[in-house]
Amino acid sequence: MSKVYKFIRIVLIPVILTLLIVIPNYDDLHSESFYYYTLMGLIPALLFREVWRKMFDEWFYERWKTERNKPMTYHYAKGAAIGLGLIFIVASWYQYVFNGLTPWDIIIRLSDVGWALMIPAILILGGLLGWIQKPSQERRFRKVEKRMAEDKEKD
Repeated sequence: MSKVYKFIRIVLIPVILTLLIVIPNYDDLHSESFYYYTLMGLIPALLFREVWRKMFDEWFYERWKTERNKPMTYHYAKGAAIGLGLIFIVASWYQYVFNGLTPWDIIIRLSDVGWALMIPAILILGGLLGWIQKPSQERRFRKVEKRMAEDKEKD
């Protein structure tokens, strides 16, 4: 495991979570309870992911063995769909927690120019995420494969 990744896991994640817990003290939130409920769900999910990282890596390894042979357009479309979904979820959450706007409120308030700028921007960003997905997944696959081979040698 690289030293940078280990640093991120050990130092930056707790620092970021601490900052997220402290943010409401410095900014007015429209829905402070929803903010904390989200954090209460996020923290155990991150801990679960970290504690059972090896299990997640093995699951990824088996899944990626079949998906890596699919065409690039599949990975592009899948990454774009996931990216668009994440953008929508994060933007909606942020707007609701900090400004009290639901996704429907945002849709109603956008002008034609706003839509004309937002849709291509989101599609381009989603496409970039899709384009980046396959090489990054392939790197992860090789790392997991190497670690699994080392674990077998130890046994």
